[in-house]
Amino acid sequence: MKFKNKLITLAVIAFLQGCGGGDSSASSGKPEEPEKPLTIAQKIAALEESGQLPKLNRDDTLTGIDADSNGVRDDIDAYISKVFPAEIRQAATKAAQVEQSMLTVDVNDKDAVRDINNAYTRANGCIFETARIKDLEIKPYFVSKQISAITANTKKRLLAMVDFSHASNGMVFTGQLNGNCDE
Repeated sequence: MKFKNKLITLAVIAFLQGCGGGDSSASSGKPEEPEKPLTIAQKIAALEESGQLPKLNRDDTLTGIDADSNGVRDDIDAYISKVFPAEIRQAATKAAQVEQSMLTVDVNDKDAVRDINNAYTRANGCIFETARIKDLEIKPYFVSKQISAITANTKKRLLAMVDFSHASNGMVFTGQLNGNCDE
């Protein structure tokens, strides 16, 4: 008898599952159109529109738009102003200027590559120094990595950064704990 009850219960469950639970599309006779997946570009655009991602310049140039000629792309200036606390913005802007110069330096000019690497060391040292002295809650490493990521936001820019990195191979740079923000 128990087996018969289980069999009836399973048959009822299967019947109810097959009915579709009152789905309106099943009763209308119209098949549901599957939702087309978004492309990566559409997903990025949606995240930018929602404010979850910064709106970054993605044109085909290395330098992007720098209307105020401060050495930093305008979209990166806007990102720094929006995301980082006022106390660290000057240091972040200096780091962004150095990152921008990495894109356009002649990688065959070892002295220029060395100068930019030394400036990069000082700029990042300034970020860490500012965060320490002003006892900021923001992680200096986060500031530095974010600037690097948004600077190299296209394939062309990323490849220029890779070329710069290769040109820097074998070079040694030193940093200091204090005095990095002095120009």
